[in-house]
Amino acid sequence: MTNIFFNMKIILASVFLSAIWLLAESIHAQETESAESVFAKKIETLLVNSCLRKQNFGVKIHSLERDETLYSIRSSRPFAPASNVKLLTTAVALKRLGSDYRFKTRLYADKQIDKGVLKDDIYIKGFGDPNLVTEQMWLLVNELKNLPLREIRGDIIADDSFFDDNL
Repeated sequence: MTNIFFNMKIILASVFLSAIWLLAESIHAQETESAESVFAKKIETLLVNSCLRKQNFGVKIHSLERDETLYSIRSSRPFAPASNVKLLTTAVALKRLGSDYRFKTRLYADKQIDKGVLKDDIYIKGFGDPNLVTEQMWLLVNELKNLPLREIRGDIIADDSFFDDNL
């Protein structure tokens, strides 16, 4: 079988959001003006000293009481929507998999490419990457362009068997 690796990064922005919540709790007892300043400095320190510094995320913290923004970084950029369930999922993934873990998506074929043609099926084997969305699939297609492959004369089959033994 031909084996092509395609690694994806774990998005850790939800961990950052939970850290912000913990920071907010620790500042709660301080005066309002200085608390906001301390809060912003702690967030900046967290960003500079964490693996999030190179990640693509945005944050906006808005006070409903005073109807004002308390902290904002890249908040006007469009992002895929987040959910609170991701906080729990990310925490469990970090604990079980570690911060260096990278999800894989592999491509397999039963036959070799012959003169730019694969005369069989190609298999996309997933390993639970939460970021494997349409845009990532296009990146995977672009990776295929680096191969001497111009035609697939079979089916493209998604293989989710990784989950069979892991449930």
